[in-house]
Amino acid sequence: MTTALLVSLVPGVPAFAAPAAPERKPVAPPAEKLDDDGGPVSGRAWQQDRVKDAPVPAPAWPRAGAVKRVELAASVRTARGVKAGDLPVWVDRGDGAAGQRLSSLDVEVVDRGTLPAGWRDGLVLKATAPRGAPIGRAKLSVDYSGFRYAAGGQWASRARLWQVPACAVSTPDRPGCRSVPLRTDNNLADGVASAEVSVGSATGPGSFVVLAAGASGPDGDFAATGLAPSSSWSAGTGSGDFSWNYPLRIPPASGPAPSVSLAYSSSAVDGRSEVTNNQPSWVGEGFDYSPGFIERRYVPCAEDMNNGANNTEDSGDQCWRSDNATMSLNGRGGELVFQTGKGWHSRGEDGSKIEKLTGAGNGDTGGSGDTGEYWKVTTTDGTQYFFGLHSLPGHTAKTNSTLTVPVFGNHSGEPCHASAFTSSDCAQAWRWNLDYVVDVRGNTMSLWYEKETNKYARNDTDSDDVSYDRAGVLKRIDYGTYDRTLATHGVTERSVTPYAQVVFDTGFRCFTNCGTESAPVTANWKDTPWDQECKASATSCPQQYQPTFWTTKRLSKVTTRVWDTTKTPAAWQDVESWTLGHTFNATADSTHTGLWLDRIDHAGLVGGTLNLPPVTFEAVSKANRVLTEHGTTDNWLRIASIVTETGARIKVDYSEPECTEAIVETLQPHTNTRRCYPVKVPDPNDPTGETLVTEWWHKYRVEHVAEDDVQLAGGHQADSKHTWYEYVGTPAWHYADDDGLSKPDRKTWAQWRGYAQVKTRVGNDPAVRTLAVTTFMRGMHGDRSSPSGGTRTVTVPASLGSETVYDEDQFAGQIREQVVYNGVDTKPVSKTVNVPWRSAATAGRTINGDTVEARFVNTVTTYSATALGVDGSRGWRVSRGTKNIDQTYGTVSWSQDDGDVAATGDEKCVSYSYNRNTAKNLTQTVKQTTTTALPCGTAPSSVDDVISDARNYYDGAASVNDAPVFGDVSKTEQLKNWASGTGTEWQMVSQATYDFAGRPKTSTDIKGNVTTTDYTPRSAARSRRWPRRTRSTGRPMWRSIRTGAPPRRRPTRTTGSPGSRSTTRWAGCRRCGSSAGPRPTTRPRRRCGTRTRSRPPVTRTRSSRPRR
Repeated sequence: MTTALLVSLVPGVPAFAAPAAPERKPVAPPAEKLDDDGGPVSGRAWQQDRVKDAPVPAPAWPRAGAVKRVELAASVRTARGVKAGDLPVWVDRGDGAAGQRLSSLDVEVVDRGTLPAGWRDGLVLKATAPRGAPIGRAKLSVDYSGFRYAAGGQWASRARLWQVPACAVSTPDRPGCRSVPLRTDNNLADGVASAEVSVGSATGPGSFVVLAAGASGPDGDFAATGLAPSSSWSAGTGSGDFSWNYPLRIPPASGPAPSVSLAYSSSAVDGRSEVTNNQPSWVGEGFDYSPGFIERRYVPCAEDMNNGANNTEDSGDQCWRSDNATMSLNGRGGELVFQTGKGWHSRGEDGSKIEKLTGAGNGDTGGSGDTGEYWKVTTTDGTQYFFGLHSLPGHTAKTNSTLTVPVFGNHSGEPCHASAFTSSDCAQAWRWNLDYVVDVRGNTMSLWYEKETNKYARNDTDSDDVSYDRAGVLKRIDYGTYDRTLATHGVTERSVTPYAQVVFDTGFRCFTNCGTESAPVTANWKDTPWDQECKASATSCPQQYQPTFWTTKRLSKVTTRVWDTTKTPAAWQDVESWTLGHTFNATADSTHTGLWLDRIDHAGLVGGTLNLPPVTFEAVSKANRVLTEHGTTDNWLRIASIVTETGARIKVDYSEPECTEAIVETLQPHTNTRRCYPVKVPDPNDPTGETLVTEWWHKYRVEHVAEDDVQLAGGHQADSKHTWYEYVGTPAWHYADDDGLSKPDRKTWAQWRGYAQVKTRVGNDPAVRTLAVTTFMRGMHGDRSSPSGGTRTVTVPASLGSETVYDEDQFAGQIREQVVYNGVDTKPVSKTVNVPWRSAATAGRTINGDTVEARFVNTVTTYSATALGVDGSRGWRVSRGTKNIDQTYGTVSWSQDDGDVAATGDEKCVSYSYNRNTAKNLTQTVKQTTTTALPCGTAPSSVDDVISDARNYYDGAASVNDAPVFGDVSKTEQLKNWASGTGTEWQMVSQATYDFAGRPKTSTDIKGNVTTTDYTPRSAARSRRWPRRTRSTGRPMWRSIRTGAPPRRRPTRTTGSPGSRSTTRWAGCRRCGSSAGPRPTTRPRRRCGTRTRSRPPVTRTRSSRPRR
């Protein structure tokens, strides 16, 4: 399995973008090694310090008991107050006159066995004043350190005290009987939660004080969906991110096929803060895999009570704010921008047609006319991607791709609005997963999901328990199917039985003594907040007053398989599998225990089972939070090293934290140039919750990557390959765009835009290292310059060209200049300078003065320079290329190569015209390409001015001007003769025909020779190319027959003309082959490949004697 690593200087480059940073090549397979005697070398894989399954102490629950008359004026006291006997409770007077009225308290810890199940994860207390005493205020401090790990999901960080009237046990929905969260000071370091509470006389009805977890805390927020801000701000320039990608090999089939890979990004871990949902993905911390989704965000109703809202009391429900969306598809992600009259467009415009449609029956009840919302995205090749379609053509099963949650339309004009707030909600989608793909030929792919549901107490009413979808996991992908109609495709046929599948198995996020999902042993589900569950069978959800989003699943195995018609009867054949091993590793400060991907075990399953050596991962613990207000550093794990199947190692070194408490006290967010970013959160010491404090969180960069071959025994060890990164200058932080969803007072400069310049050195010997210096755009022009407003003016100069280039927001991540040196920065060898371009806005929106626009981005001019003489002693040869780009479609209209800018007469122009089918969004289909030896805009005067001219016919069209139907070139002509004013003469160069699936059927060359390809079986779903027969009608005639194994669609036997043959045998992931020529004297050759961790990968070739 090939893996690729990349230290991301530009984490993602959109379509039509300027050139990305040079891709770091994957670790090269080492050559076969020999020992000093010429024999094969054995070796061993690099060892890793892999800490597994962080143990947690068994919970020590305090005994039930009561202490009478705890004197508040007692002299034996601590900073927390007076301890209530041997109970884990301290009491003290509250602030103000109400606190001074108290002289003593009775304290009781209630027996857990007598409590409702929902209250047993914490502690229930009762505090009362003596008989006849007036109501007063007391401060209670509860020590939970003995049972802080009794529940998962960072329970301790979310712990708080609640005041629960006694009547809540019997009549929780009566006014005055609801649980009320208290403003809690949670000392995580000591494991003590403190709050002030009203205390009445023992003769009154009394109330309980409950220590329980809420949805959020200083270590994260389960009320937030998994769309963390890092998905946008980590994609900056010169980011220093470490990325690693593990692609999974997928059997091919006609039409759309999945691309599955496990992708890691250290930047995703850097983005974890107090305001994000910090449960690691189903793959593990820093990793993820998702085929695509569109997500909409809502706002807490408690933050949406102005401007005529019909809600007058705080509640934990979700409320409508705006019709917003964020999309992830085909490795790209970003905001979708809507403008009336222009529709939906991706902020990183790529020409896709984006539509929000209705009527899917997917559980989205919406408002009037909006029921069953789903999305269709049509890319520029005509392929349609559906999100949340739910019911697919020809299928009776449902994809379960749409996740919904109750949403209140609390303002007039919003979906589901009614006069009363309690009647203003309906189920609205918060995520639409990709579930159906159809290409322009009618080939299809479908994706199937499993939902995870939960309930919560709507409108803060315990008995108003309402269901919602808290998560969803991908179960399988079916492909090799089709759905064609006579009107669109020329034939009516449908297949819903897949040729191939990718199956995703899930397991518990727990490994030992887990219990069941209906009765979990919560202490062993270390990153799962079971305390936030309200069971489907429950009739009320006390203390569950807001929806939370989390999963109990982890990805445990991925299996590819095909429908094998060579079996009798036909049956599924597993092809390959990847088993994921997970652990819960300890962090340096023990604050976070999240799912960690420990290993990947790959196996081939055809012709027997072959288990390859595992890929394993070592972690390093890094503090995310600058140690300030809360007393914790919030450590998370990052990849420190990877050992591959071959035993080679990739080792990563990160920077040390730059910010300290003393440093951040001097920082202003708008002028911050340190590697830490601010997050504004409510001050835990302010009982009103209105005061905000700024917490600071670290950003890490990769300093060095080493690649080591397998450790050899008795041979010559290969040198390590070292790559060093030097970041020049200071980093930039961008102000958060106003999306109308975040509170204005929470917005700050927290979008990472990285460094303007990075020096990359590769090599072992400092004297012979290569050096490349790359200058980046960071998108800082127009950024807010101060809290009171204003904007920045930022340009990015370069050593070539006279253009003034502003650092526009859309250019973030583009390369402005790259200089390659001969080892040291005094010997430049070559340089490239790019001038970026952006189109007019294809859509835009403005909220609170912040404008966000969708635009195409490209490079309009490129300068290339080569040093002349030794170290450029004779100057530079500079060339220039310029493009004209269409504003509507983002396609190139013409490109001019000026050649050497110091000379004239060597210009060349290539112009393009297009034949588009806008109804199908086929917008990239080139009709004619003309190359002249003239500057662009100058008409040729003779045939000598024309270098080449070619034009394309599409889909069997009789005229070159006929719009394409499928976008397949059926005929290409080149210019044969031309004269100004007398017309043109064209010559056919090639012709082609295709079958209904879009597979090549015939190919005709310039001499009229025809090559015909037959597919057996003919069904497009059952075969892509194997087995097949190719026949040629030229002279001499020949025929080639290739017979393939269904699992991989690779040839097992090829017979050519005149009589040559080769065979290949597959066993697991191991390929063995033999070949022989047409003559009896040809030596048959046999090859066989092996891979182990004890020696380098080997391909062995054997030749036998010639046959007589």
